[in-house]
Amino acid sequence: MKYPERKTLTEEQMNILLDSITDVDILSKRDKALLELMYGTGLRISELAKLNITDIDLAAGKIFVSEGKGKKDRLVPLGKRATKTLKFYVKYTRGHFLKEANDKQALFLSLKGNRLKAHNFDHILKKRLKQSKLSGQDISPHAL
Repeated sequence: MKYPERKTLTEEQMNILLDSITDVDILSKRDKALLELMYGTGLRISELAKLNITDIDLAAGKIFVSEGKGKKDRLVPLGKRATKTLKFYVKYTRGHFLKEANDKQALFLSLKGNRLKAHNFDHILKKRLKQSKLSGQDISPHAL
């Protein structure tokens, strides 16, 4: 049985996607950090959704993933670009989402203060692909 070929973004396309997020609003800043983290670490969306602020060590450039695939814990290194973007998000942007936060430990929050769920990550990716003019791509969060 042949499986359909998975679509992925090239490095150039990923740069186009990330560089297209130029707005200065808090959602754009959050989305850029989220997409940069997805791409830079290869984390699954379920792992991203479970991340807490205490799981990241920006000084060491690492993220602790609790009970990832196979229910295993692991440390994931952050690249320079992901670290820089995440530092900015944590320092300057995340606080805006905490005002209404129901889950103050969650790394990524909605405007209503709820922890982002896996389906939110897919929606954000689709929205940002469309904005970047890469919307013809059939890309899922797992492809990043």
